[in-house]
Amino acid sequence: MIDRRTKARFFIFLLLLFLGFGEFPLQAANAPDDGLLGAFKGVDIRDRPVTDSVLRGKTLIISISDQETADAAIEWQTQIGVEAELGPGRDDDLLHLAIADVSSYPRIVKPIVRRRLNGIYERLHQRLLQRFTEKNHSPPADMKARVYFVPDWTGTLVQILLGDVQKQLPQLIVIDRDGTLVGRFNENKGTSNQQLLALIEKLLVHSELQGE
Repeated sequence: MIDRRTKARFFIFLLLLFLGFGEFPLQAANAPDDGLLGAFKGVDIRDRPVTDSVLRGKTLIISISDQETADAAIEWQTQIGVEAELGPGRDDDLLHLAIADVSSYPRIVKPIVRRRLNGIYERLHQRLLQRFTEKNHSPPADMKARVYFVPDWTGTLVQILLGDVQKQLPQLIVIDRDGTLVGRFNENKGTSNQQLLALIEKLLVHSELQGE
C-alpha cells in the first residue's frame, strides 16, 4: 500500500504541475491574420487594455526585454523616447510600450513577478521624467498615460514581434500607425540610435501632415 508521505508527495507534484512547473516551452508563433497589432490582446501591468483598437493609428516605440535586460531596456527606451517626444509631431501620435518576457516564470510566482514589474514600470516613468529635466524641458501632461508596461506571460507576443530573428535582448522596434513593423534595433549605440530617431521623426511628421 502507498503510505501517507508518498501520497502527499504525489499530490504536491500534481499541484506544482497544474500551477505551471510542468508547462512546456511554446513553439514559434505566427502573426495573426489581422497583423502584428492583432497579437496585442491583453492588459498592461496597471490593467489598462493594450489592444489593436488602442494602438492602431499611433506610432509605437516598443522595447522588448527580460529580467536580465530590463534595466538596459529602460535606459535605451527613455533615451530614444524623450528625443522623439521633443521632435516634431509628438502629441498623441506616439506611444511607448515596454514588453517584459516573463514566460520563464511558473504561474505560482506570478504575484511576486507582478510586484517586481510594477516597480520596473515606476522606474521607467521616473527615468522618462528625469530625462526631460536633463533636457531642460517639461514632460507632456499625459506622459504617463502614453507609457505602457506589458508583461508577456506566455512568450507568444515576443515571439510574434521578433519573428525568426535570433532573440538578442533588449530590442527596440518601431511600428507605424498602420500596424506595420518598420524598424528593429538591438544595439544601443550612436549610429543605430540616429537611424532609429530619424525613422520615428519621419513617421511622426508624416502622420502630422496626414492629419492636416
